[in-house]
Amino acid sequence: MAGLWENRTAEYVLDSLRDARTNERMQYEQECANHLAFYAGGSDLASKLVRHSTESVADFERRRQRFVSMNYTTPMGDQIINGLYGPPVERHIENDDAGQKVFEAIWKVNNIHRKMIDGATNTVITGDNYVRSYWDIDLKTVRYAVLDSRNILPIPKGDDAEQLEALMEDRSELLFTADGRLQTIRRGYIFTKDLFTEFMSSADGKSSWFVVRDKAGDVKPVDVMQPNPYKTIPYAHWKGRSLPGQYSGLSLIRDAVTIQAEINNRTSALTVLVTMQGFATLVIKGRTGGTLTLKEHGYIEIDEDGDALYLQPNAPIDEVQGSIEFLIKGLFETGAVPISAIRGGTASSGLQLAMELKPLSDIVGRLKTQAIESERDLFNITRIIHNTYGTPKISERAEFIPDFPETFLPQDKIAEMMNDLTLVNNTPPLMSREQFWKKHNPDLSDDQIKKLAQEIDMSFAESRRIRGSLLPPRAGFVAAVPTGEEE
Repeated sequence: MAGLWENRTAEYVLDSLRDARTNERMQYEQECANHLAFYAGGSDLASKLVRHSTESVADFERRRQRFVSMNYTTPMGDQIINGLYGPPVERHIENDDAGQKVFEAIWKVNNIHRKMIDGATNTVITGDNYVRSYWDIDLKTVRYAVLDSRNILPIPKGDDAEQLEALMEDRSELLFTADGRLQTIRRGYIFTKDLFTEFMSSADGKSSWFVVRDKAGDVKPVDVMQPNPYKTIPYAHWKGRSLPGQYSGLSLIRDAVTIQAEINNRTSALTVLVTMQGFATLVIKGRTGGTLTLKEHGYIEIDEDGDALYLQPNAPIDEVQGSIEFLIKGLFETGAVPISAIRGGTASSGLQLAMELKPLSDIVGRLKTQAIESERDLFNITRIIHNTYGTPKISERAEFIPDFPETFLPQDKIAEMMNDLTLVNNTPPLMSREQFWKKHNPDLSDDQIKKLAQEIDMSFAESRRIRGSLLPPRAGFVAAVPTGEEE
């Protein structure tokens, strides 16, 4: 490796490193686009099919036209997204009541729940989610923009990959020119902790310049970057699957997409198999030509010494379907989402549900741990921007506490269990304790169910005895006071 850069100038080395980073970035953007395509699904996935080596171009095109999407990456990704930000997150501000009201207004105007679901979609699909905070001049509040991670170029510090040296947001917009034509305008932002600038391309798109916006929002060209009034880069970052020493995250459907591509190919090939070999072929012996006559009562005329039979197909349809099912199972195992979460399972006990959902629970739990830190970053950025322009000021002592729901047990199952408990505790009971345990814990043996029911009965009896000893005596009843003497 040492000889790789021998007799090379410093400029050559730097150019080579720059090209490597550029190629790495291009690969990242291509992967993101591929993951987004599979998550979106639909007939566009026909473009992802691969032509077999023995397949003609015309046959391949016909196969693409018959393509039917059986896309599992979408519901699999949705399970992780819903587990992370599906249930609303409770957000509280401690040590600052005025700050709580300010943030409640900010969360409301930004529709924070919807923003976080959109952001979680980015996190799961592309591996990264960026939320830019900015001051809305008209509404006089902080607004959030959930961004396409492909348009963000983070530049982490060389000695600490978790910290940013700079960040560039590169966006393109379609705008109408003075003569009514649509023109693509390239624009974006560059931030360091000390400096920032907005850049915009010229009307012909051939050159770019830095610009600054005045208090009215009008754009004016500038020659140098401006001081960053926030002293921080105003982008909060959510990371998907993380790797040590790497700022960007990895998509959580990355491997599932590769399996889904093969599922699509085999499913598409199965349609050809059914078309070519899925139907019996009529063969007539003793007939070499002429017209085949079909009678209205459902029979045909053949020569006296002839015969007619059907050749039964021998297409390996079951084997192909089995291989597809094998891939589908592997897709969900790879994505840490139980297939029962999509197709519905047979678990009827809390223990079985917990076991089935454990891989999903683990991965969502890890994402929630990371999301708590990201939400705190968003809170701190929001506080800085609000205190720069708005009132009342939010105290530095204010502490942000996000509370993510923990349960993965489906709500309908919880409701069913609570309803059954009401039947058990009814007077008289409308469901026995044995029936309750057997329904919600079918993995228990009869002896275990009987023992649990007895333990609960003993617990209830002890509870009633304790409550009875605490009740005051009824009117006209004198409790006997033990004297310690025998009668």
